[in-house]
Amino acid sequence: MQQMIEAELTRLSCDTRWHTLIERLLENLADVEAPHRDGWAVEHEILAILREIGAGDPDALRRQTFARKLPRLEGFLFRAMRRTASGPVLWNPLEQPLSAFRAGSEDVVEYWMEQPYPPADFVTAWSSHYLGAPGD
Repeated sequence: MQQMIEAELTRLSCDTRWHTLIERLLENLADVEAPHRDGWAVEHEILAILREIGAGDPDALRRQTFARKLPRLEGFLFRAMRRTASGPVLWNPLEQPLSAFRAGSEDVVEYWMEQPYPPADFVTAWSSHYLGAPGD
C-alpha cells in the first residue's frame, strides 16, 4: 500500500512536505481499528484522496483539494481519552501516534463519534499550513 501512495505522490509531483505529512498521519492513525468496517485502513482512504487529485491541477488547487478532503478520514472519528490526576486528556491524531498516547496508561477509554476530532476546519487549516505554498 505504501508503494501505491508513493506512486500517487510521484504522479502529482509532490514535494517532501506531502510525504512527511502523510507519513505522520499513517503513523499517528496506525493503531486505530474500525470494527464496524471490515478491512478498513487509513492507507486506503489516503490513497483514494490522492487519486481524486488531478496531476495537471495547479499546485495550490492540489493542496486545497487534499486539505478539504482530509477531515473525512474515518480515523478522525475515533476518540481515545486518558484519565489523569489533572483531568481527562483527549488524544489528538494530528500530534501523536495512538500507540504513544496509550503507552503507560491502563485508563484509556476508546470510542467512535459522528463528528471528526479535531474539527474538520482545524484539520483543513493544519494540512494547508503544513503543506504551505511552494517555496515556503
